Amino acid sequence: MNSYNDNLRTGVITALQSQELELKQVQAQYNAAMFTLYYAQGAEITASEKVLAAQRDLDNFKAPLKNQAVDNSNIANNLILSAGQAGTYVKQAVTNTAVSASNVQIAANAIIKLASDVGAIYSIVNAADFDTNIYALAKKAYNVINDTAYNAELVSQTSMEASMRTSEVSVSTVVDKAKIVKAGMDNILKITSTDFDNASEMVRNASVNLSDVSAKEKLAEGAFSDVNVEYAASRRAYKAINNQLNLNLTVTFPDPLVQNLGFTVAFDMVQVPFPIEMINILPLPSAPYPMSTYYIMVVKESKKSIFSLSVAENIQMLQGNNFIAVDQASIDGYTAKQAITINELNDTDNDALVPGTSYVVFVYGIYQDGYKKDVNDFDEFLSAPSAPFVMTTVLTSVDSGDINVERLAEGDNPPADKNATELLSFSIAPQLNIPVQYRCMFLPEEKMLTSSLIKKALITVKGQAEAEKQVDAMKNIVLEYDPQIAELESRINMLSIQAQLDGGDTTQKTAANTTATTQTVPVDGNPPATDTAPAAVAGDTPAAPGPVDNRPAGNLAPTGDSIDSLTQQLEQIKAEKEAAKLVLDTTEEDKVGFFFNVTLAEGVLAGNYSIATIADGGKENETAQQSYQVYIDSSVTDNFGNLLVDGISYIPVILSIYQGNTEVNDDQYTSTISDYENTESFVYYAEKEKPVVEPANTSNQ
Repeated sequence: MNSYNDNLRTGVITALQSQELELKQVQAQYNAAMFTLYYAQGAEITASEKVLAAQRDLDNFKAPLKNQAVDNSNIANNLILSAGQAGTYVKQAVTNTAVSASNVQIAANAIIKLASDVGAIYSIVNAADFDTNIYALAKKAYNVINDTAYNAELVSQTSMEASMRTSEVSVSTVVDKAKIVKAGMDNILKITSTDFDNASEMVRNASVNLSDVSAKEKLAEGAFSDVNVEYAASRRAYKAINNQLNLNLTVTFPDPLVQNLGFTVAFDMVQVPFPIEMINILPLPSAPYPMSTYYIMVVKESKKSIFSLSVAENIQMLQGNNFIAVDQASIDGYTAKQAITINELNDTDNDALVPGTSYVVFVYGIYQDGYKKDVNDFDEFLSAPSAPFVMTTVLTSVDSGDINVERLAEGDNPPADKNATELLSFSIAPQLNIPVQYRCMFLPEEKMLTSSLIKKALITVKGQAEAEKQVDAMKNIVLEYDPQIAELESRINMLSIQAQLDGGDTTQKTAANTTATTQTVPVDGNPPATDTAPAAVAGDTPAAPGPVDNRPAGNLAPTGDSIDSLTQQLEQIKAEKEAAKLVLDTTEEDKVGFFFNVTLAEGVLAGNYSIATIADGGKENETAQQSYQVYIDSSVTDNFGNLLVDGISYIPVILSIYQGNTEVNDDQYTSTISDYENTESFVYYAEKEKPVVEPANTSNQ
């Protein structure tokens, strides 16, 4: 290789390696910032749950208890006041009934004495005047006074009993017990008030903690946003360098195949760097492409720095199984694409390609002999290494439509060690000979927990992807509309200048009827004298000489359009551009308001997920759909480690992860998670569903 090509290739490799190193560093910072943001969001959600729990405890328990205690205390106050008043009235009643009984007894004694006197009179009359009118009146009076005396005795007895029973009323005991009740209710009120104050303080402290945690989350969000921008810029920079200096060499993967891993190498073919007509030995249509053959070689990433053109030439000359020629049928335009399977090719060390190992690709090209002679350079071509890639088997993700969570009823009997209230179930076709573990996680969906996070589209996986798509879409909009706008503005400016030069209408002037007017102005500034100067019209002022236009005719505006029509076209193009930009501003609200992806799911601690087991009655190693289940009880937590909250909605997410022989390289397999954005959420209930009791039918049959 000559010194120029050698230096050029070294410069390209250095630029790519430098950008790749920077990309790896930024990617490490990105991952660190991503985990920091995830845990900061988890801390904020945890703080939100604590605020919710404290507020629920305050509203549902402490506040009602305090209100009940206040009501009972008021009743106790009324009771003791009533008891005191009753004591006063009872004492007064005892005195009054005693006085009344005494007065009644005096009256009864008087009536009895009167009855005795009337009886004596009746005896005298009976003896002296029997069967006379006086006798009849005396007898009648005697009978009446006897009845009166009897009734007086009864009244006297009743008044004595009333006095006795009134004095027996234990109002003092009632007052004492009322005082005891009052003291007890005051104590209960004090306890409930203390509990209420403590609960209120917990709500306040939880709210303050939430505010502090939210502030830290915003710092983590800002740091992640900055690193995300830097990461995207590094990826774009590497892509741009690779595109311009390394044939746009890329390695992509088709849909994952379990038994036949493969990849596709794509690159732009080398073109002649100078006009075709200068080369006589390359007849069209192959003239722009001086290569006769391209070869693809796979190199371990650890050895890419020592892979050189001489090594590639030796490999090609040995005709082994460690390179592959690009199929001419795979060339589309000036881009070549070659599909390669893992069993089709060895690496440059003649080792079989191993899934989970990092490789790079080199493109080795052989120039046509005539081209070599024409440029007097007989070295072949070797590209810089591609970006590292790893072949993996992508594990099958659980379909979101197959995930179901149902609430258990009172009659359902889960395993004895599971006090479960709900059951998660799903089905999936197993991948043969690949042991897969399905980890079930529950992401909090409740808007009141993630309300401060869900509006920040950039800090969610979906929002980040949408932001990157919007950047690409905005770039396409700029590339599509800005050249048109610039061209129209340039044409309008040219027509405006031309119209000013012609002294005509600047709005209706068309390029079709405008001509370049060139005037020669003498040094003294006076207009040139002419023999055929028109006669001056009365009232006219001499026209001032126009500006000098020394432009060539080719620089003037194109002909055929007026300024008005071009302005209308310009406004239409600008309106179309703004309409296209408005489409980019329509963002959908994320179902999950925090950052979550496969990498974070793999990092969830063991206590924060549940491992699915084969459903009751199922068999292992079935080739058809396999059913799995997870019982949800009070010990289950969300992905952040918080116990599930009664009445809160969650989204079930299932991580498919390799769980086989530890001696096997785990990098051979790529984990996947279910599509939680399209998974139906469920509400967690701490109790089983109670059967509905139908009201008894009491109607006559």
